[in-house]
Amino acid sequence: MSGPAGLMPLIGKGVDGGFVNLPVLAYLFTPFALLPPYLAGWIYTALGVTSLIAAWWLAAAHFRFNEVERGVSLLMFAGFGPLIYSLREGNLTHFLLLVLVLAVINLRQNREFGAGLLLGLSALIKPPLILLCLYALVRFRWQMVLGVSSVLLASAILSIWIFGWDMHVLWFSANLGTFSQDVVAARNSHSIASVLARFHYGVDALDNWSPLPVPAALRYAGLSLAALLALLALWAAAPWRNWLVGKDEFEADLMLIIVLVLCVSTLSWTHYFSWLLLPIMWLWTFLRQMGRPSVPTMLLAALVLLCSPAYLRWAAPAGLDAFLPLIFSYLLVGSIGLFGLLVWCRRQIATRGWTAPVPAATGTRGVNT
Repeated sequence: MSGPAGLMPLIGKGVDGGFVNLPVLAYLFTPFALLPPYLAGWIYTALGVTSLIAAWWLAAAHFRFNEVERGVSLLMFAGFGPLIYSLREGNLTHFLLLVLVLAVINLRQNREFGAGLLLGLSALIKPPLILLCLYALVRFRWQMVLGVSSVLLASAILSIWIFGWDMHVLWFSANLGTFSQDVVAARNSHSIASVLARFHYGVDALDNWSPLPVPAALRYAGLSLAALLALLALWAAAPWRNWLVGKDEFEADLMLIIVLVLCVSTLSWTHYFSWLLLPIMWLWTFLRQMGRPSVPTMLLAALVLLCSPAYLRWAAPAGLDAFLPLIFSYLLVGSIGLFGLLVWCRRQIATRGWTAPVPAATGTRGVNT
């Protein structure tokens, strides 16, 4: 409330207790600053819970869940660790789950400009999601590109106009530039880069949230694994076969990219994995349409269970120290498993004529839209 200049110290702190979003987004929190902290916290939490209920309700309707599926998916939401973690930390991540659901619904209903606005908003708040926006450009979805560009350009211009160029140089250096070189190896970051850094530094790095330098060989190993996943996604989508695809294929590709972002981003906090709920619901609906083949369905159930815990506070039993870097890699392992399932499903759409799970949910083959 002290004016634009008062944000500078928080910007400089970066992930270590600072403000990590584009400076203009600080105005989103201004109404809460006018309230007593206790009341503001409760209101913010209530808004977060409301957004999650809306995300569940809209996604269940979008994927045409029956009553049993709605009940099970509600329990999944209520017990999904990364989501609980996001609520506990007061992050914006769980709000973005609703934004992503609304973007998918807009896409399915041929409101591509609206979908672009929503994807642009998601990338503005969490920059790794810019990959979803870039994919719209690759697929020549010009209305979506226009929506994304409108949000990002307008926000950038407004932010620089209000807060000045110097603050944005500091913001980039503290939040984006740092992580292009160094890596957070703490237990609650689960990207490929963070997991490899944990194996390198061992248990001592689990509670260190400062970016750490890593050897060149480790960096190249991480980049190679990320490139491998990206190539698998390209192989599954095969955009060179038909650059202008229908809604079925594009929706499937968005699910694939959401999981890819979580794996290959330089920094993927535990709460980011809240977004897995949307691809999980998509996968269940697709497998239902295929008649629930036993192996993929059982694998999906196992992966959901693997991704459901989240670290809150835990004192490791004696003797487990050497295994902790591996134990705290579970979200990456689960995400790569879900990524593999999505690749397999995307190939079914590309090579065997299965449609994506909306609007059909009968297990019969259909014509792609």
